[in-house]
Amino acid sequence: MEKRYLTKLIKNVKDTDREPSVGKTWIKYWMWTAGQELTKCPGCGTPLNENKDIELCKQENGEIKFLSKKAEGAHIRLLENDEKEKQWSNKIYIVPMCHGCNCRFGEGFEIVKGTEDIIAVEEKYKSES
Repeated sequence: MEKRYLTKLIKNVKDTDREPSVGKTWIKYWMWTAGQELTKCPGCGTPLNENKDIELCKQENGEIKFLSKKAEGAHIRLLENDEKEKQWSNKIYIVPMCHGCNCRFGEGFEIVKGTEDIIAVEEKYKSES
């Protein structure tokens, strides 16, 4: 199983509904295989936890500010070359992300500064173990 640090740009993968080879959820799979604790979401920088979204306060404009958000095991591709050509990895990796960032599909997005040391773990499904 391959492990890599996050690249500057990452891209979410759609249609990933199979079960992990280890653990009951993809976030448990990531924690067990990466050997890291949850820190921040690489998409938005919000602190992550295992259980639920924890609201800090509601701002005047109605936007909710979070103390931390529940982590999900996001399926991503890593950038393999420079940003101009955007060649994405063939392998799919698992990283922790909040729900909002886990649902950002499209061209890919830049990770938040300070999350470069998060390890991306190659996904392995139950049928592959």
